[in-house]
Amino acid sequence: KIPDMHGKTFVFDTEDTLTEEGANSQQNKFLPPKSISVSCIATVGLVIMNAFNSQTNQQINSIIPSKEVYRYFLYLKFYAVFFFLA
Repeated sequence: KIPDMHGKTFVFDTEDTLTEEGANSQQNKFLPPKSISVSCIATVGLVIMNAFNSQTNQQINSIIPSKEVYRYFLYLKFYAVFFFLA
């Protein structure tokens, strides 16, 4: 959720969690570690990477880079775009 994104680069823990049954009912919604997530509603423009397999709500858009080499470039690019728009 968006409150878990504030002031962080990596999210290691969250306020709320899904049960194993709930998470497994949405198998195709898992994000692998170090996916890039950007908030798009409420506090727009927060950019983080998740530390573990994760799922987000509909207020967050996520990107899974196709190559490891793109990961930090994309993170910094999104961070810079939203930082300078604020």
